[in-house]
Amino acid sequence: MGKITTVYFGLNLSKYDGEKWNAKVAEFKKAVEENGSARASWSCDGRTRHMIQSEILKEALPEYEFEIDYMTYGCLAKKR
Repeated sequence: MGKITTVYFGLNLSKYDGEKWNAKVAEFKKAVEENGSARASWSCDGRTRHMIQSEILKEALPEYEFEIDYMTYGCLAKKR
């Protein structure tokens, strides 16, 4: 297995941010489709906020399987 791509969503970017959000989701989706999986990361304070952002992304992309880990700030999506 090769290196997993990480897509950085910036500071607290979420579905409430319109086109910026849509562009990042498209970039993330492309990474998953091309590589079979990808990580998402936000520059936010605290694990809880990162987990909330991860859950919002998971909700936006139900076609993928997500592994979200509170303790490690993990957000990994895989093709089903």
